[in-house]
Amino acid sequence: MDIVATQPLALIAPIASTVPVVSPVITAPTVSTVPVVSPVITAPTVSTVPVVSTVPKQLSPDRPEVLMQAYLAEKTAWLAQHPTVRPTEYRKARKWKNPRPKVLKEQSFYMPKERRDFNSNIITTKANWTNEEIIVWLDNEERKEEEEYNKLQAEFDANGERHTENGRREIWARIEEEHARDAERYIL
Repeated sequence: MDIVATQPLALIAPIASTVPVVSPVITAPTVSTVPVVSPVITAPTVSTVPVVSTVPKQLSPDRPEVLMQAYLAEKTAWLAQHPTVRPTEYRKARKWKNPRPKVLKEQSFYMPKERRDFNSNIITTKANWTNEEIIVWLDNEERKEEEEYNKLQAEFDANGERHTENGRREIWARIEEEHARDAERYIL
């Protein structure tokens, strides 16, 4: 018995509609030996097309605005415990570095160009970062470098004095992958 379709069949693919879809489907042979095409109602299905979220991304934990908020909370708590220290002498009392103005100006070029609020809205398109904000950002960059160095050193020691990544290409590929992951989650 040969089965011959008289109409082109529609493939049922996932759709983003919430309205039921009617598509022709071949049914089993009936008493006559010719197949019959009958409409079948299918339920709406989930789309395979990625849906863009309307929830805004949050600021990256490495943004100067977020770093400054944490820094000011820590500074306020520390100064409350040490009332004899003036706020302008805070970093000196903690024995932390105070970079020169020339270094601060140079480093400000590597910081984000816009200033944002905590709802991710742009406040100004040309951020004029204060020296204290630049210093806090530099402290964070130094902390991240130290963490990365310690991580690589631990891997090196654990693998018999060999790195797990062979060469610059693998290292840069990992860095680009981490950056892409962060860019999906945060506003950098």
